[in-house]
Amino acid sequence: MATTGADIYRFLKDGIDQGYSGYLNTSKANRLLRETVAEVVEQNYRSPESQKQNDQLSSLIVLDEVIEVRGNRVYTVPLRVSALTVVGTTATITIYSNHQLLTGDTFSLKNLTGFTPAITGDYTVASVISTVSFTFTVAATTGTWNSETGQLTHAFMFENMMHPLTMQSTFVDPSRNEVSSVNPGTAMVTFLWATAIRSGDKIRIENALGVTGLNADFYAEVRSRQGSVLYLYSDPNLLVPVTSLSGTYQGGGIAKIIVDEYMTKLFPDRRIAPSSDSDAWHPKYGTNDNGFNIYPNNQVCTSIKADYIKNPEVEIDTLDAKLDLELYYPYKFLMHIKDRAVTTWMIRMREEESAQISNAQDNTNI
Repeated sequence: MATTGADIYRFLKDGIDQGYSGYLNTSKANRLLRETVAEVVEQNYRSPESQKQNDQLSSLIVLDEVIEVRGNRVYTVPLRVSALTVVGTTATITIYSNHQLLTGDTFSLKNLTGFTPAITGDYTVASVISTVSFTFTVAATTGTWNSETGQLTHAFMFENMMHPLTMQSTFVDPSRNEVSSVNPGTAMVTFLWATAIRSGDKIRIENALGVTGLNADFYAEVRSRQGSVLYLYSDPNLLVPVTSLSGTYQGGGIAKIIVDEYMTKLFPDRRIAPSSDSDAWHPKYGTNDNGFNIYPNNQVCTSIKADYIKNPEVEIDTLDAKLDLELYYPYKFLMHIKDRAVTTWMIRMREEESAQISNAQDNTNI
C-alpha cells in the first residue's frame, strides 16, 4: 500500500489535538517535515540506536566529502544566473552572487533555456570579468536567454547539502618559521629560532631555494626542545621518512603549520561574546541563506571536510497524493518522522499559547 505526502499530512492532522490542527496548513507542514527529517537524521548520526537505523538513513548522509574553499565562503545551493549573452561562440554570464571561479576552472550549467542548441552541461572559464561575471566558450547557438532561468554549480561548493553534521576546516597558520639550513640527504630542517611546531604536525614549506622537492607539505618529527630542528616525513604516523629531496640549500624558506580542526557554529546573538573569538585552532562557521562563512575571516581556509545531510532525492510534499514515498523511504522512517513532527508542533503551539497568556496578564497589570 502506497504512502503519499497527502497521507502524511492527514496523519499529522490526526495526531495533533483538534484545537491546534487547524493552524497547520500544507506549507507549514512541509517546512515542519523538512526540519524534522534533518533533526532525526542528525540525532541518529550523533547517537545511533541500531545498525538498522543507520542503514535506513545512509542514503541521506554524505561522509568525508572534501572541497577546496574560496574566500572563506561555501555555497550549499546552486548559484542563480542573472544574465547571459552570446556573441559568436563567446558567452558572458553574470551571477547574483560571487561566483568564486578563476580562469581555467570548470563549472556546470543546468535549467538554462532560450538557446538552440541548449547551453547546459560542463564548461571552462575563459576569462574573469568581475566577482560576478565571466566568459566561456560555447558551440554556435541561436536564441536569447530566458530571464530567471539557469543554475550554476562548481567544485567549490556543497551543492547538495541540506544540513551540516560535522565540518573540519584546514587553515595554514600565519606564524612564520624561517629556515636556516637544510640537509637534503637526511631531510633535516633547522630554523633560526624556536618554533611552535610539534611532532606529528603537518607543515608547509614555501620559498626555499636550491633544494628540489622541499617546497611542499610534510609531517614533522621534532628533534629539539625548542622545535628548531625537525625531520620530514610523508605520513602522519612518522614511519616513512622523506627521501625525495636533492640539491644544495641556497637560502630562504618559511614553514607554516597546517591546522585541521573541527568547526563550531557561530550564532548571531553571540558574536560579541568572548566565546565568539576564532582562530585557525578554534575555527567557526556562520550560516547564511546560500551557505556559510568560515572564521577567522582574516586567515585563509584552504579546504573543508564535511559530513552532512544531503537534500533527499524526493521531499515529502503534503500536496502530493500520487507519488509513493515508500519507494524512497522505509515506512517506519516515515512514521517516525510523522510522530516527531506531531510532538514538535504541539510543543510550539503550547509555548506560543503560554506566551500569549503571559503577555495578556502583563498588559492587564500595567
